[in-house]
Amino acid sequence: MLILKRQIDENLRIRTSVSVVALEMKGNQIQIGIHALKFLPVHRKEIYVRFEKERKVGSKGR
Repeated sequence: MLILKRQIDENLRIRTSVSVVALEMKGNQIQIGIHALKFLPVHRKEIYVRFEKERKVGSKGR
């Protein structure tokens, strides 16, 4: 795992198409903004896991 420290309004780049910006800190939470191309899906992990489970269940019925 790569760990980076960023100040508010500083960002990091993932290749040329994704930029992650630290927007605000409140207590132990940080608000981030993600700039990505529209065709590139960006999900919270718990949502991604749910999509994957649903996809696997759907593919078993075929």
